[in-house]
Amino acid sequence: EVDVRRAKGGAFVIMHDSWLDRTTTCKGEVVNYTLAELKTCRLVIEGTGVVTDEVVSTLREMLLTTRDR
Repeated sequence: EVDVRRAKGGAFVIMHDSWLDRTTTCKGEVVNYTLAELKTCRLVIEGTGVVTDEVVSTLREMLLTTRDR
């Protein structure tokens, strides 16, 4: 399952929730952030609150990463 959301400015990003609060270090709705702003958010491991070094991926990045799988 892949959930695609649209960021402010039209970029497509991969984000399960429409809100960033539960899965990233940022707060608010994806649609209110530009791609550059979303790239400053770090992903959080669900249930533990541990912050990772991973950032929000664009749809293009995800497709390029998985194209041969």
